[in-house]
Amino acid sequence: MKLKNILKGVKILNARGIKNVNIENISNKTSDNLQQGLYICIKGGNIDGHNLKAEAQKCGAVAFVVEQIDYEFDGLQILVEDSRQALSIIAKNFYYTKNFPKIIGVTGTNGKTTTTNMVAHILDYAGKKVGLIGTEGIFYAGKKINLHMTTPDPIDLFKHLKNMADEGVEYVVMEVSAHAIYLQKVFALDFFVKALTNITEDHLDFFETFTKYKNTKVDFIYAGKGIKIVNIDDKYGCNIASKNQKVFTYSKSLPADIYAQNIKQGSGEYVAKYCGNNLQVTTNLIGAYNIENTLCALLIACKVGISADLATKAMETFKSVDGRLNVYKRGQKTAIIDFAHTPDAMQKVLSTIRDEGFKRIICLFGCGGNRDAIKRPIMGKIASENADFVYISSDNPRFEEPMDIINQICSGFEKNNYIVIQDRAQAIRQAVGAMEEGDCLVLCGKGAEDYMEIKGIKYAYSDKQVLSSLGFEQI
Repeated sequence: MKLKNILKGVKILNARGIKNVNIENISNKTSDNLQQGLYICIKGGNIDGHNLKAEAQKCGAVAFVVEQIDYEFDGLQILVEDSRQALSIIAKNFYYTKNFPKIIGVTGTNGKTTTTNMVAHILDYAGKKVGLIGTEGIFYAGKKINLHMTTPDPIDLFKHLKNMADEGVEYVVMEVSAHAIYLQKVFALDFFVKALTNITEDHLDFFETFTKYKNTKVDFIYAGKGIKIVNIDDKYGCNIASKNQKVFTYSKSLPADIYAQNIKQGSGEYVAKYCGNNLQVTTNLIGAYNIENTLCALLIACKVGISADLATKAMETFKSVDGRLNVYKRGQKTAIIDFAHTPDAMQKVLSTIRDEGFKRIICLFGCGGNRDAIKRPIMGKIASENADFVYISSDNPRFEEPMDIINQICSGFEKNNYIVIQDRAQAIRQAVGAMEEGDCLVLCGKGAEDYMEIKGIKYAYSDKQVLSSLGFEQI
């Protein structure tokens, strides 16, 4: 592809020795194939790609996108204001193809994975060819591709979208993380639908302030064209709706474009009011927050052209997402695995389970290392207040000392209703051993993860496998 076509739409400030060369590969990594390639210099947290131009040139790169011209470097340099924005546009131009799928993006602190999976399920039920991108990986045409992040980097993202288009995929439903928005990963992506589930505190290790984190998600919804959907049970979604007449809304309690009535306690059954019609919604999901998720999914489906009746019918056959409120039984003892790893998510999960009428709720959790430390004592306080007893353990300590994390969690406890057992598998075994009939053990934080990350190494580990070894079966 000609360089001028790859750079179409990129704001070029200056170019040194520019000529219309042919480009066969694009990358921002010197480890990728760069033969006859365009190398995009990205300033990262640890590495500045501008310092690797010579290495990229040795690997075959013939042109370089930069944020500053290096007059000592003998190579074709294209000066741009923002390399990350340029990378997204370049990736789109390089991989764009006919019949590109319509993109449905869901952002929010909690609920992204469940909501996107529900939307994909409804579209599939309606006979559409669907792709799914998110925390659990990339799914389309019977394939699964594992990811190490919620939203892929631009080159990988557009490469996968092209592959999906080649397979005839009509819609792609994707989780859009705050990191992806802030780092311009989806800058060049034209969204058919954008939806916001909620905004609560998370990722302050990266964003530093809640305001910066919140604004990243809010700005994403405001930007661009397409159908925009927000949750007005969330105050930030409500604020967006109050300022924009073109935003569609959902709520489990307030009048909205779609909202819930007659919610059956302890179940996923309710009546959805939509366009003056009453829709009987029956799902296998429990919890008030899942009412919000199903409403979001139904509204998205309706706005892309699926009939409300068909979308509602599809919801009856939707099963819970792996690692999200998964229920396991051993006789009269219950265990639940959930990915809840933020204060808001833990509060909602424990409140939901409390409503189920168990004899005692036992919570087991930890907090990830090298991530937002502010939430650790907050989650300790929430667990102490909402569970009868708590086991504090490890959850991907990464490069931090596990006991440092645990001690920060413990500082939030105001009651002496907890015990510390650093080894998570051992903690689960001891918790199960202390259970009585009618109790519920809630394992928060890891969800469907099949590893424990310690000092840069991912060791095989699964809450599900530990429960299975103790005789629990998923229902």
